[in-house]
Amino acid sequence: SIYRMNFAASLCKRVNIRELVTNVPAYAGATELSGGGLALVFRRWATKKTAGSTKNGRDSNPKNLGVKKFGGERVIPGNIIVRQRGTRFHPGNYVGIGKDHTLYALKEGNVKFE
Repeated sequence: SIYRMNFAASLCKRVNIRELVTNVPAYAGATELSGGGLALVFRRWATKKTAGSTKNGRDSNPKNLGVKKFGGERVIPGNIIVRQRGTRFHPGNYVGIGKDHTLYALKEGNVKFE
C-alpha cells in the first residue's frame, strides 16, 4: 500500500521544463537523441509556394458566321444566304430572317446585294 502511494506521488510530481527538453542540435541524427527526457528538434523543410491557376487555355467553338451565297449565285427556298450576329445585312425581297438573324431565301432566284 505504501509502495502504491510512493509510485503515485512520483507520477504526480511537478516536472521542470528543463528536465523535459534537452538541447539537441537542429540536424541531430536519431543516435544523438539518447539523453534524459524529451527532445525537441526544429527543422526547416524546403518550401515552394503552390502554383496558381491560369486563366488562359480555353477557346470557344467556331460559329461559322458570314456570307454563304454570294452575289449572282443561284438559290432555292430555304438556302441560307448570310449567317450573322445582329442585322449587318438586312433582308430584301423574298428573303426571310431567322431568330438568330440568319438570312435565307424564300423563293428561287439569284442573290443580289444592294
